[in-house]
Amino acid sequence: MRMLLRVLFLMAVYFLTAMFATAQPRLVCVNTVCRYVETGPIARPFAQDLNAVPPKPAAKARVADWKFWAVTAGTIGISVATTKSLVDCRHDHGIGPCVDGGYGEFRAREVLRNGLAVGINLITYQINRIEDDEDHKFKTWWLMPVGVTAWNAATMVRNKVHTYPPKEIE
Repeated sequence: MRMLLRVLFLMAVYFLTAMFATAQPRLVCVNTVCRYVETGPIARPFAQDLNAVPPKPAAKARVADWKFWAVTAGTIGISVATTKSLVDCRHDHGIGPCVDGGYGEFRAREVLRNGLAVGINLITYQINRIEDDEDHKFKTWWLMPVGVTAWNAATMVRNKVHTYPPKEIE
């Protein structure tokens, strides 16, 4: 009986040694980070890391870089400046001659104008992120906010430069 127990014990030791001691380092990639880990014939939940310093994923360019912030600041700044020019024009010349973008309540239109400037930049951020993730060669994220900026700038310049008759006082 003792001999049988020794044989079973030695077989178990041999089996465990063969299973865990002969592991070869293997390249395992998780979320674009590749590392050499020691694995055995049976998958273990905690593999031993063979790298001295864990690798860091490759640095990606920030979506909200200086170009994005410059376009965003320009879009929102010109939108607010257009609202200010319209308020000044209405104050100096009355409601009639000022170019303000249509009919309706002035406050509602200006909230829409400035809300559009902010909303376009939120959409632009998402488009910029998608273009960065997919590595587009030609980036077009800036077209919408620059278009809104050009429209607002044209309205502002028209109200500042155009000479209107003075406001009639009743």
